[in-house]
Amino acid sequence: MAFQAIENSGAMRPLGIGAIFCYTAPMLFRKSLVGVFLPTLFFGSLLLAHSQELPHKQTTRATIERALPFIEKQGVNWMKDKKCVTCHHSTFMVWSLNTAAERGFTINTEALTTWNAWARDFRNIQGVDNKDFKDEPAHKAFQRSPDVVSQLLLGRPEPLKPISDTEKQWALTMRSHLLEGQQADGSWKAGGQLPGQKRSLRETDEATTMWTLLTLNAAQTQDDAVVRAADKKGADWLKETTVGESTEWWAVKMMWARGRGQEKVASTCREKLFQSQHKEGGWGWLLTDESDALGTGIVLYALLREGVSRDHESIQRAVYFLQKTQREEGSWPVKGTKKVRREFIEATATYWGTCWATLGLLESLPPRIPK
Repeated sequence: MAFQAIENSGAMRPLGIGAIFCYTAPMLFRKSLVGVFLPTLFFGSLLLAHSQELPHKQTTRATIERALPFIEKQGVNWMKDKKCVTCHHSTFMVWSLNTAAERGFTINTEALTTWNAWARDFRNIQGVDNKDFKDEPAHKAFQRSPDVVSQLLLGRPEPLKPISDTEKQWALTMRSHLLEGQQADGSWKAGGQLPGQKRSLRETDEATTMWTLLTLNAAQTQDDAVVRAADKKGADWLKETTVGESTEWWAVKMMWARGRGQEKVASTCREKLFQSQHKEGGWGWLLTDESDALGTGIVLYALLREGVSRDHESIQRAVYFLQKTQREEGSWPVKGTKKVRREFIEATATYWGTCWATLGLLESLPPRIPK
């Protein structure tokens, strides 16, 4: 502002009085002016840049509002064209839209009810055109799809009113299918195309197992011995862990460990995630990947569910990264998570990443207060 005032008053014009003064004043005095003005300009610029990089709640809501039509349109197209749920489209579509509705965003509730019912239909989990599972009974479809079932349970509608008896019964049935799908060794096996991801199969199965246990523990009651037994069996299998290459592995392990009272393990995972944050504020899906919406959304969601303050520097940087990298049509570009597509921006990964980015941003908003 000091330079602007001098400039506006004519002090920096070549033939003005201020210019003549600067060239004729003693050298010491000129140095003192530089010593005052330059630090003022430098630190003022830093403060301005810092303030511009801090996200604002209104900007976050606008970012989410841009993403929701993309999620809806592409999700509905997937239902019509592919006729199968999958663990990266339909489940994340309803999870994102359900959560947005809870946070006060305008969603077509009648259509959302229809989409939730479609995603829960075992025939769509099998795939209408998939001849391999044409005669498969419903319970088998759910048991071999732990990722899908976990996502449906974690993302189910939780309206600001008592849950219906029908919804309670559905949740209990899905929980039973998850329990029945546990392997003899205590794990759950990743389904669909997840085993082809750009990380070890062991790590993928560990992630699926931890998401499933997290889901079961969230749904259990105090005296639920069956879930506790499944959790112990799963934990015994997870003792022989790899060191995760993916941010998802560290994020879900943090949430699962905290939920079962393993504070030291959870804190170690949280610190690993903090240390892995890139300078631009994001995370990649793999720890060594460049920042993208998929990795950033998962970690943002997990840290906020973990209880990290919305005002924490890492949270603010992640939110700002997502705000500034969103495409005009509402999506975020993400490279493929499969080994064969890891170098290319890929439609499925972009949709998956856009849903996770939206879920992370929704968590960063204050919870809606019931009327």
